[in-house]
Amino acid sequence: MFRSTFMEIKVTDYWKEILREVKFLGLMYSAESRDGEFKITVDGPLSLFKLTQRYGTRMAKILPTIVQSREWEVASSIIRTGEFGKRIHQLRLTSLQVGDKIKPAHLQREGKQVSFDSHVEEKFYKDFQSLGSGWQLTREPTPLMAGRHVFLPDFCFEKRGMKVYLEIMGFWTRNYLETKLKKLQQLRGVDILIAANQKLACDRLRQVPGNIIFYTRTLPSTKILRLLQSREEALLESEVQRLDLEPLRLEDDIVELQMIAEKHDVSVEALRVRLKDANIDGYTLAGKLYIRNEKLEKIKLRLETLAEPSLQEAIRLIESEGVKEPYDILAALNYGIRWNGLDLDGSSIYKKERPKIPSS
Repeated sequence: MFRSTFMEIKVTDYWKEILREVKFLGLMYSAESRDGEFKITVDGPLSLFKLTQRYGTRMAKILPTIVQSREWEVASSIIRTGEFGKRIHQLRLTSLQVGDKIKPAHLQREGKQVSFDSHVEEKFYKDFQSLGSGWQLTREPTPLMAGRHVFLPDFCFEKRGMKVYLEIMGFWTRNYLETKLKKLQQLRGVDILIAANQKLACDRLRQVPGNIIFYTRTLPSTKILRLLQSREEALLESEVQRLDLEPLRLEDDIVELQMIAEKHDVSVEALRVRLKDANIDGYTLAGKLYIRNEKLEKIKLRLETLAEPSLQEAIRLIESEGVKEPYDILAALNYGIRWNGLDLDGSSIYKKERPKIPSS
């Protein structure tokens, strides 16, 4: 394999595991499916400009995973230098040829968690989760199909119906990266980011047109989050533009913003932007809900009758009026909270100033 230009793998099953191993080893590959057969083509060391021995070693490590499949075929083009110069040998081996001479063994990567293929993935997963972005991060989501081509992204980010995929690449050349991007463009309606290890670049390329994130040791989680946030901002802007609230009529005493947002199929954030300067007759906006002014006045008068205005008592009183967000009501009525640790009974409320509730 050290002298190969490529290796072609054909299997009928176990292809996800083989593709996962190829990705774990950081090899350059393409994959496609046709009539129930999966073909994975791995670029060989002689397609590179440097790091050929390191790459060849990684390439050879695929073989134990390939033989796990019930039916497999491996073909490779090998360049050998002999008495008459360089010659190209086409080698091919199938599971039918070897029979039981090669037996599959139980494979387990020592020192690796089952849920991750590399330390780069594991560290990125932990770093991104610690950002508290609200994006749901899934490793190895459902494979993507572009014609016959098969892609198994490393991660999928999901939020509010948006899906953004992340593909992490180790070794790469300019031609390989550009070919990869062209194939990914066939994934219509799929938003995908490519992360390429700059240190494992196999030529002197510094810039490649496209949505590429270059990294060295670790993936830049904050940079990736900024890219995701730009998509959130674009979605928010489009929602605000198409949101039509005229006329907005409320009937219940208490109306949650979430209910209004769901009715118009937009986010609460987009709704807040449109409601920023809106005045709904007879209602007050209190945090996550609209409350009828008469109801708000009733709660205010009841709070004023409390002999000992403990926070616990205030919350019980507000919730008894059918309000699920008591802290929003306290804020709307200009009440402050004197906290005593985390003890609600020991904490109390106080008036910051006399609230002004609009007349009905």
